Amino acid sequence: FTQISAGRAHTCAVGTGSRVLCWGDADYAAIGARTAAESCNQYGCKLMPARSPVPVRTTAELTSVAASPGLAWYTHSCGLNTAGHALCWGTSYPVQLGTTRPYSGCTGGGSYSHPCSFVPVRVELPVELRTVGAGLGFSCGLSTAGEVYCWGANTFLMTGEGADRTGKPARIATEHRFVALSVGDLHSCALDAEGAAFCWGYNRHGQLGTADALQRAVPTRAAGELRFSSVDAGTGVTCGVTIEQRVHCWGGDTAGVVAGAAAARAKNLLFRSVDVGEAHACGIAVGGEAYCWGSNRSGELGSGAASPDLRSEPSPVAGRYRWTSLSAGVGYTCGVTTAGEAYCWGTNLTGQLGIGSEDASRPAPTRVAGQAPPRA
Repeated sequence: FTQISAGRAHTCAVGTGSRVLCWGDADYAAIGARTAAESCNQYGCKLMPARSPVPVRTTAELTSVAASPGLAWYTHSCGLNTAGHALCWGTSYPVQLGTTRPYSGCTGGGSYSHPCSFVPVRVELPVELRTVGAGLGFSCGLSTAGEVYCWGANTFLMTGEGADRTGKPARIATEHRFVALSVGDLHSCALDAEGAAFCWGYNRHGQLGTADALQRAVPTRAAGELRFSSVDAGTGVTCGVTIEQRVHCWGGDTAGVVAGAAAARAKNLLFRSVDVGEAHACGIAVGGEAYCWGSNRSGELGSGAASPDLRSEPSPVAGRYRWTSLSAGVGYTCGVTTAGEAYCWGTNLTGQLGIGSEDASRPAPTRVAGQAPPRA
């Protein structure tokens, strides 16, 4: 594997040969594959979760993938192909797939029908992208020219002022040009070439880093004068790694994510990257080892034991792994090691860990099923 993305009830990853695999909740089409019916009624059928990785039905070679943290009709996935075109699949109830074409209905959990696509469809964009992200009923992409385009739901100005309900992507109105983009559940953040962070969207918890709780339709300078090498938008919280390799977080801190970043700085921990989930965060230290902090109710910190207590300082992830990427989802975490192997840990109620079962949580890194035997 080269990259992995943890959502809420499903996970997607890019494997060898740019092949995309997904697993977890199969209802609402977010894994890009139909599984067997678990139960049916007069409205339709509830699909069985994919407990192991299944290939997404596309011939496109994708270089990256993003799994939405959404639930039910707000869940979808997006990927970027080698030509810089974005493709999305899953539900399109708030037009988060980025196209005006009509869709046939999916039966979500055997209870009702809604528009969706099990097959990745190309987003109707006038530009090529360098990255794409999936939020809660909306998506955004960063063009090769440094412009941001968004599409889908706009309840809290996540897709800017120019977005509409047709599904056609709109450019975020700003004179700034960006080099990095992160899409959270209801807000997004981007970095310019100087490392300055800009955020927009929902801001009830201060996740935009603007020292107030006002939502924004345009990218607004965040986190004062700090300069970042990377930034990640989560659920009500944003974190970034500064050019000095220090991690900073801002927003709501009911789970101890912001406090954990402060503790990391106090301990002189240096990071290459950080990823924020719903109630926890994980980072890759400069040596390649992983640390997580925040909620550990389902074992999402990967320390080897779940706990109802919050951890407001970084805890080492169990095992002697070195990581190239981490993705913090809703109650679970996934990562890719330097050996190209994928591991997940935390809640597994919908098979989102991809370990071949749909049962108890795993409090330590557990190997995703279907991979070649570990290298000696």
